[in-house]
Amino acid sequence: MELDMHPRRIGFHCMLSTPCLYTRGTGDNITVITAYVDDMLISSPSQKEVDCTKAKIMSKWGTQDNRAVREFLGVKITWERAQRKISLDLEAYIKAMVNKWLDGENNKSWIPMQHVATTAEGGECTPTKAKQYCQGSRA
Repeated sequence: MELDMHPRRIGFHCMLSTPCLYTRGTGDNITVITAYVDDMLISSPSQKEVDCTKAKIMSKWGTQDNRAVREFLGVKITWERAQRKISLDLEAYIKAMVNKWLDGENNKSWIPMQHVATTAEGGECTPTKAKQYCQGSRA
């Protein structure tokens, strides 16, 4: 598979346990490529390494550089470079998964228990009914 061969040619090793992850180097010199279908994320403590890897990948496939990542596969990413911190916000991803699980039902609320309480009790789910349902009483 071509996606697998090119990272290997430029010195990356595929993680056996997670075939969509490729790594090169260690410590402050590590570079990680995360690939999923047609999305790719390149990360490293070194911006120079990110730029070098990006250039090699872009020259091979003619992909476009979307600059600093703000979102990847439904996960919101916030960088605080000065403190060397990354925050991952899964709210949008969780909402999408719950909506998929609920099969588009109950669009006003994405809280699973509200759907369960509505299904179990019938009718509209009020906060009182939801609390009673969670506590196991059905008064």
